[in-house]
Amino acid sequence: MRPIEILCYGDSNTWGYCGKDGSRFGRDLRWTGRLAQSLGRQYHISEEGLNGRTSGFMDPIKPYTDGYSYLLPCLLSHSPFDYITVMLGTNDIKTRYQASAQAIADSVKKLIRLMQGTVGNPDTKILLMAPVPVNAAIIADPEYDLGAVEKSQLLVSELQKAAAELSIDFFNVSDYVKALDEDGCHFTKEGHEQLAEALTEKIRSAMRK
Repeated sequence: MRPIEILCYGDSNTWGYCGKDGSRFGRDLRWTGRLAQSLGRQYHISEEGLNGRTSGFMDPIKPYTDGYSYLLPCLLSHSPFDYITVMLGTNDIKTRYQASAQAIADSVKKLIRLMQGTVGNPDTKILLMAPVPVNAAIIADPEYDLGAVEKSQLLVSELQKAAAELSIDFFNVSDYVKALDEDGCHFTKEGHEQLAEALTEKIRSAMRK
């Protein structure tokens, strides 16, 4: 019997970026690795986190970070899936994209519709995860402007609406991850632990249905 296949599709907070020094948390510390440990051998996690990934906006300097363009080969290379988590949007609020919270949510919807059309398994469950809103410390990064904090807050409700429209589950990460690192954007080690613990129960419950 094959394991339950899970794809975790996201940006640097799925990759495991450490806001203090730019290193990568080890597999035993980042939430995807912790999730694999807590779920056990009957589950298999495919980690698909990338620093700077957007839901579908093209970065002229790093075009490979366009999450929509990369999605199809990613799905085809890792399939079949039983469960997919999507946590994107933080990079979309960068100043150069000039995208509203609603426009970002629409971009995420387009990405998820591609998932729904190509996973090849009508029973595949998709979980849309709203990123933790950034805080004021992020303004030290020149890629973000003063409106980033408010936009990231508005994005949570827009993504919740998107999940309802798509008839998929919604998960507000800020209900569980209570603090961000000193850069105002990335999870602390404790945040990764909190998220993995919450998702373990969420996924087990979903797969029992």
